[in-house]
Amino acid sequence: MKRIYKNKERNKIRRIVKLKKANKSSILRKHSKNRLILRNELKMIWLISFVVIAVVVIVGVIIFFNISTSSNLVTVFDVPIKDKAALNRIVLRINQEGIKTSVTPDGLILVADEITARRMRAILISEDLIPTDIEPWVIFNKYRWALIDFERNISFQLAQQMMIANHIKAIDDVDDAKVYIAWPKKELFLSDQKPVAVSVIITPKPGIYITRNRKQIEGIQRLLKIAIEGLQDENIIILDNNAVLLNNFGNIAE
Repeated sequence: MKRIYKNKERNKIRRIVKLKKANKSSILRKHSKNRLILRNELKMIWLISFVVIAVVVIVGVIIFFNISTSSNLVTVFDVPIKDKAALNRIVLRINQEGIKTSVTPDGLILVADEITARRMRAILISEDLIPTDIEPWVIFNKYRWALIDFERNISFQLAQQMMIANHIKAIDDVDDAKVYIAWPKKELFLSDQKPVAVSVIITPKPGIYITRNRKQIEGIQRLLKIAIEGLQDENIIILDNNAVLLNNFGNIAE
């Protein structure tokens, strides 16, 4: 009887031990499963956080780049163009040169830099695409000085000559240009006042026969008349580097 009782007790203890082991194993498996779920959730949270941070950084870089780029843009003209048809014509013509433009809501046209803006002004003037309500000194960038200032300030006259020459050199077929402006002495009576006169010497780019391009020469002449107050066609002399008179339109085909 004692042996039977001992066997029963031994079996009972074994069952209890097995049950404890089974419970422990189940707890461990459950704990391991929970740890795996938690690890996966942490990975997902980390991945989402990384993606969000990356998107924020990329958007920030794009915004910063756009702001930096916009802040470096320059205006083709320093006044907005209110005429929508004229604005569209100008933007279309600039885009034909492969140049990207931005237009502000109030009608300012922006390009990448001053060299590009100067070149576009020269083209637009030569092709007579400037709206009539834009004042000449707006086109020639920013100065509004009276005639008396020119007489008193020789350095400004030289600066003006250089500025106009730079606009002419911005024309595609022109390699170099020199501008000489003869400002007359101001007379007491208007009837005695002599007109302003301009001489321009143009060096075409190699292989370019600018003497045959009447439209381009007329465009240069128009540019001069816009830039210099009171200048008339008969007081403009445009020569090439071989001293050939270019604005003798009787000898140039249309």
